[in-house]
Amino acid sequence: MSEERREAHVDREDADGLLNARTDPGAEAFGALGTEAGSDLNWFALLRHRAQARAEGFSPVVARIEANSRPRYYQGVKTMVELVADRTTRRLVGGSVIGEDGAAGRIDVIATALQTRMRVEEFEQLDLAYSPPFTPVWDPILIAAQQLVKELV
Repeated sequence: MSEERREAHVDREDADGLLNARTDPGAEAFGALGTEAGSDLNWFALLRHRAQARAEGFSPVVARIEANSRPRYYQGVKTMVELVADRTTRRLVGGSVIGEDGAAGRIDVIATALQTRMRVEEFEQLDLAYSPPFTPVWDPILIAAQQLVKELV
């Protein structure tokens, strides 16, 4: 696997009970999916990718984008974000972030959205902090959410 393009992947050993919240509208949260981090490229993942989501009974829709981690004049670097939603419920069900700058904070936001069973339209409207030395006007996870909303139409 190339150092430049590493695919984030998490294997969940014990999936029992984690997906009950998906089928039970009264359930409070999905539970922990597990987060994996790699030091080579600073990549982070929460999973379900499309195939895993489909195998678990979701109707997955995926958006993958590349955007700068911060403005170019502050040496922003490319960050890849992938978000997975369920077409039926429009809830975010997975995601990953690959990049050298700010990936940990971005995956924490995605993890919070998964834990709270956030719908893509709610996630898209998050008001994230903006400061040019640290973040762009439109954070890469929000750009991915905007793309996911378009894919759900």
